[in-house]
Amino acid sequence: MNLEAGRKSVDVERIGVDWDWQLGDTTERHFKQWVWGFFFVPREVRNPQRVALVSDDSRSAVHIESPEMLLDTFDYPDYLRAPLVETDDWLGITDGSRSIYARQEDLGPMRPSRLASDGAGMSLDAWPPTAGILALPQGRTRRQVITLSFADSADCQIDWIKETLGAPVTIGRSYVAPEWVRACGEFDQDRMMQPGAHSRFEKYLHRLMQLDMPETMFDLGDTPGAGYQSTYIGAGQVKRRAEAPHLKTYYSTNLVVETRQAFVPDWAHPEFFELVWENNEYDVIFAFTSEIMRRGRYDLWQTVARLARHNIEVDFLHLHDEERLHRSTPAHSADHTTTGSYPSHFWTQGLLAYYCMSGDIDALEVACGLGDKIIETFQNEEMRSSVIGFNREIGWPVLALSYLDTYSGEDRFRAQLDDLLSYLVAFDRGNPPGSVNLSGVDPYHPFTRQLLGAFFGYASMVEGIDHYIRRTGDEKVRAWLVTFISELRDALKQVHNRGESMPFTQMQTLGMAIGYELTGDRSFLETGIVTLQELMDSTSWHTPPRECKLVTMTWRGLPRFLHHAVENDLIGHLDVRC
Repeated sequence: MNLEAGRKSVDVERIGVDWDWQLGDTTERHFKQWVWGFFFVPREVRNPQRVALVSDDSRSAVHIESPEMLLDTFDYPDYLRAPLVETDDWLGITDGSRSIYARQEDLGPMRPSRLASDGAGMSLDAWPPTAGILALPQGRTRRQVITLSFADSADCQIDWIKETLGAPVTIGRSYVAPEWVRACGEFDQDRMMQPGAHSRFEKYLHRLMQLDMPETMFDLGDTPGAGYQSTYIGAGQVKRRAEAPHLKTYYSTNLVVETRQAFVPDWAHPEFFELVWENNEYDVIFAFTSEIMRRGRYDLWQTVARLARHNIEVDFLHLHDEERLHRSTPAHSADHTTTGSYPSHFWTQGLLAYYCMSGDIDALEVACGLGDKIIETFQNEEMRSSVIGFNREIGWPVLALSYLDTYSGEDRFRAQLDDLLSYLVAFDRGNPPGSVNLSGVDPYHPFTRQLLGAFFGYASMVEGIDHYIRRTGDEKVRAWLVTFISELRDALKQVHNRGESMPFTQMQTLGMAIGYELTGDRSFLETGIVTLQELMDSTSWHTPPRECKLVTMTWRGLPRFLHHAVENDLIGHLDVRC
């Protein structure tokens, strides 16, 4: 970690640990060769000489550093592509009577990394010297989980080795039964579609929960944003790579199509420009934790853990000399944290859900830190004046603070939440001071129609206030929300009746679901069904996105709305069952 004041970055040659084990004079290394011989069967190797396991960009799997370390004398024909160097992510050392084994969690995906042994010594490099100088930014951390196993035997079975080394890593080993979470109503699971209630949409949600995460030390747990990549290049916010040739750039007014699947021109490819990362955009952690709670999808645990730990360690700046960045999560940017921080990009739902599901206290600490940053922003007059308005800079903080008030066990977040709600309730929407300053907004539209066109910035406001009034019973705020969401429904009806496009990723269906819950008026659901059809008419229906932002925007509009649509028999005709 770099927690040094006054240093924007620290040059690091190596991050590693060395062990000098008290063993006998004669030792050998024990590891597994994944495939060997004509029939590609696994093989155990015991080598008295130096052995190193590495993870780098030369291949996808952890592999032996040098073929000679395999002691593989098999005469392979050319078509078998020898040497066969892939191996597991653990390494052992034995002196004939005792054995020691070491493993680093995510040794492969956290590339570059290296695990080696020679004589009675072992070393594990989370950042090996061969990777070059690491410029570690201020405030950044990266946890490495290393497990060791000791045995009074030189003949340890591989299954025992793997089981023992994995025993302390408990994440995802168990989870609360979805039926129990639903019965308790935690994280609004009682308002989500029941598993299997609609097979067609259940299958879509299953396909949607996938991300293309690069496997590198500081990027694992995030995805690049193609849309941001193209637009940021045009705004001069992304650096051209030093070795990239100059290409003539043709900018386009249509970088993002109606489905919000980003179009990336050839000149914007990552080999020419730095990548722009999405940094838990719209709280993808919450989307994945919710699907575990709703469906019991234990297969998502590894992805959830990587998303959460990345947000805790890389996105969150644990220290920064700049006041606005200190203990905050900067928005989508190159190298994750090279832009400003503002309240609309402080997400706590996912971290709090992850904390409740895993017991990872770091998640609670960062969630509370983001809540404190929201308080700091709105208590500082200069910072408050720069973000205050009927906008997402209040919408997302309302949602973040509402969940912190429920799940953190801390009392300090309620006062700021009440302050923001008082501002919203008193805001004169009939005479706004200006247009909505968000992408996708036509300033010539009436104010409510503008809000609808940028509902990705207001769905959080509706969700957060709804959560608040269900906990507090505040009838004044409830009446305000009913009026507000009814106006949005009426505007959405007009949009549909005129045949205008309204991308599903705007999350209007979430607002319509909440409107129905508050009023029991089916017209909210009937209006939302037309928006749902936009998803089914888009390319995102057949080919779901794989980026954090688009996955989350799509997900947020689905399970809660689908629950009520199923209960009211509005989408049964869209299902096919065997």
